[in-house]
Amino acid sequence: MSYKSEQEKWLEKNNVKVGDEVTVIKKVKGGFKNGWRSTWQPMMDQTVNKVGIYKGFNDGLPAGGLEVAFPNEEIWWYPYYTLRPVNSVENGGEGSSGWFLLD
Repeated sequence: MSYKSEQEKWLEKNNVKVGDEVTVIKKVKGGFKNGWRSTWQPMMDQTVNKVGIYKGFNDGLPAGGLEVAFPNEEIWWYPYYTLRPVNSVENGGEGSSGWFLLD
């Protein structure tokens, strides 16, 4: 299965929509992991355990990840497997069946 289809599956299973809050739960060591076609930048480290707003994904580069914006106006592209929806059951939200990691 392609990265793009795995990412779409993650968005659907977690019911993540544009405007939803997500938490960055881990960083990626190295680039091009699990089909993600971008690289983790050192400045992204400071966003781990931070909450941001999901803004969409890159249609031009479907394996480029999910756009997340933070209150300090930083915007980064993350692989889906580094994010967790804030409204998941594990985070005390009312998510229907918890969140799905898929990797």
